Amino acid sequence: QRRVPDDDRNQTQSRGQRRPPAPRFRGVLRLQTEPGTGAQTCIVCDQCAKACPDDLISLGGHREPGQKIKILDYFDFNLSRCSFCGLCSEVCPTKPVKALVMSEDYELGSYSRDAQILRIDQMYDGVPIEQYSR
Repeated sequence: QRRVPDDDRNQTQSRGQRRPPAPRFRGVLRLQTEPGTGAQTCIVCDQCAKACPDDLISLGGHREPGQKIKILDYFDFNLSRCSFCGLCSEVCPTKPVKALVMSEDYELGSYSRDAQILRIDQMYDGVPIEQYSR
């Protein structure tokens, strides 16, 4: 008789339960805000767009008079061609809170190509990915 080890890999998941992702899992790209204030952490440095090997990120911002920091106006991310390499989030220079992170979201299917282009209001961490329906 074969002995089955007691570990997490042999546990079956009930329908409707999300399986926790692996520790080094890279999901969809997300923007983060300052935890205490909710302020934008992206400094519009354009490093993520330059690091992306497939040129999937476009962003832009403006500088208010008398301010040092740029304000993010748009951030577009084409999810349909992303290889989830993580180069964009690795190169992000913001500290202590990274502006760009790879989230744990993995259900990213949709029925249209337009839904695969994420705009700034869909990119913030905590905003649920809209599940597809016919």
